[in-house]
Amino acid sequence: MTRLSSLLKNLTPRRPTSNATPNDANASAATNESTNMFPKRVIYFCVCMTLAGYVCADPPLDGDGQAGINVEVEHESLKLRSTEQRTLVLPFNVRRLFFGDSQLLKVEPLSPTKIRLSALKPGKTEMRLFSAQGHVQLYDIVIHASLAELKNVLAREFPNEQLAISELNGDLLMSGRVSSQPVIDRIERVATEFYPQVENHLEVVQRVIEQQIQLKVRIMEISHLQLEKHNIQWPLSATKIGKMEHEVVGQSDKLRSFLKAAADKNLFKLVAAPEMLTIDGRTVEFEIGGKLPRVTPNDDGKIDVEYEPWGLKIAVLPERLANGEIRLSIKPRVTQVDASQRTKALHRGLPQVRHHQRDVLANLGVDEQCLIYGMPLVREHETKEKIPLFSDLPLIGETIYKSRKIQEKIDLLILVEAIELKTERIATAP
Repeated sequence: MTRLSSLLKNLTPRRPTSNATPNDANASAATNESTNMFPKRVIYFCVCMTLAGYVCADPPLDGDGQAGINVEVEHESLKLRSTEQRTLVLPFNVRRLFFGDSQLLKVEPLSPTKIRLSALKPGKTEMRLFSAQGHVQLYDIVIHASLAELKNVLAREFPNEQLAISELNGDLLMSGRVSSQPVIDRIERVATEFYPQVENHLEVVQRVIEQQIQLKVRIMEISHLQLEKHNIQWPLSATKIGKMEHEVVGQSDKLRSFLKAAADKNLFKLVAAPEMLTIDGRTVEFEIGGKLPRVTPNDDGKIDVEYEPWGLKIAVLPERLANGEIRLSIKPRVTQVDASQRTKALHRGLPQVRHHQRDVLANLGVDEQCLIYGMPLVREHETKEKIPLFSDLPLIGETIYKSRKIQEKIDLLILVEAIELKTERIATAP
């Protein structure tokens, strides 16, 4: 600046002194000098402006064409939930800022060092903050929606898929099994509308249509004595103690007529009537009964009590055949308590227990049933018969009678029916 002032001083034009005596020649010279000063003043003005511009110019540029200021850039990631607001407190005064998408993010300066961010909808954007000293703060901003809202949408749009979603550090983690790759792509497209960053671990599994089969089982007892009283003939072969047989009940045969006639007379004593729902190739089991105590002495004179189960346990495996029939593999296990046969333990008679197990295989068509029968029990009944004249006497006649023991044979009946339902069950298998 000193050199500039000196230069300007030397370039300043000098005026003539006021004590000179003017004459005609001097007046003419003064007029010429005034005329020649105009271009000098123009030159003077241009030189001053050039020097002033040189002194006040911007600092020299570096090799990249940027101003010679040290620029520091810091990078940071932000994850916001949709509709969330967050205030950033910065260590420097923000001179200017830039952010990408105003539809995703709203930026409000609160002070030179504070900025409030408002997340509007899910997506990705960035924001840059600049200071006067050359400091640049860069933010990568990810905005995601509510996890509960995404779960509701996926459950509504993909009800038959097995999905598990969770949030991990602001990102979405998806796992589970779905039916096809296009379904995975559709689920991922929906998920990215809520979470810009998605970790997809979904697997494709094969979809298997499984036909449901309903099994109706009726476990009954029937007395041959009651059949004789009602003149109903037993249509099957004679049963043997400890043995079981089976027959297929057709749509119109003697066995179906027998079952209907006995049911109309209420001759069946219903023990249990379970109904079980299964699928083709899956075994179901049913069990009824109880436990019978067994008392046995040991060597030290004490008594040991063991409980032996009794009753009926049945397992049924249905298989659908190509001709439309259903093949039933039935395995009944019967444990009977026979009060007519007793064992001796500690001089006390206890009922005898009999076991029988059978493996039945039967193919059933429409409206057909499988009947498993046998394991007869013999029960004794004592009946009272009047004695002519004496039993009709007043007051004492009721006490005069003749007793007679009657043996009653009771057979066990197990009736199994398989019904193929129209509704289908969808299962998944890898």
